[in-house]
Amino acid sequence: MVSSIVFQSLKKSIPQSPAQLAWARERFPALAPYPTSSAILDALAASSALSHEERDAILAVLLRQHAESVTPYWSTLLAVTFEPMLRRLARRVKSVDVDEAEQRALLAFLEIVAKLSTACPSQNIAGHFRVATESTLFRTLRKDHKGPPTVPLDDDAEWGALAIAEADRLDAERCVELMAKIVRAENDGEATLAMLLATTKGSGESLKAYVERVHADLSDDERSETYARMLETRRRVIPMVRAALRAEGRAA
Repeated sequence: MVSSIVFQSLKKSIPQSPAQLAWARERFPALAPYPTSSAILDALAASSALSHEERDAILAVLLRQHAESVTPYWSTLLAVTFEPMLRRLARRVKSVDVDEAEQRALLAFLEIVAKLSTACPSQNIAGHFRVATESTLFRTLRKDHKGPPTVPLDDDAEWGALAIAEADRLDAERCVELMAKIVRAENDGEATLAMLLATTKGSGESLKAYVERVHADLSDDERSETYARMLETRRRVIPMVRAALRAEGRAA
């Protein structure tokens, strides 16, 4: 894959052996084997032989250093690391040209870098980046190009108890606010909120399709377990959202 102008510029801006990397290598064992920026990028590449745990350890250090630094070095390393993911997301954007789509994806990613650097997950950091960046990117695009739509929650017949009447439409912005509030209260994290947002009629994606896309690296059994877990989360959260909306309607 040939790098675009956006990512070519980022790569050129990365120093190979900056003082902050030398200092971090002495402080954090996860970085000790990697004397240069290129060595870190190679270690985090999809072709690397590192385990998920070893990748998480490196990513956690990069996020921590970003939080403690005033330079863009660490966030640039992260952005170049996730270039393939960001460009895949950008290709799904049809409302703007390719260069702008990649810039939008990068901006969404950097927003998530800022969030995760202060609340880093303990595992599957790459997955958190993927889900949260996707959610941020497409939420921003919908706001910019569509305004605040009114959409029903996913009412595919397969959801059984989640099915809602066509007349029971929910204001999208308020629905998102309530989802975020409930997810925070339940300590379910950004990944759960992103799943809930992505699997509403606003995106036209079913939960099964979402799991297959986001968790394509899992085995069939693991995807089935993930699907079942997410479906149970939806069954728990969506009725709470509906109840809150209806209570607001009665109070109005």
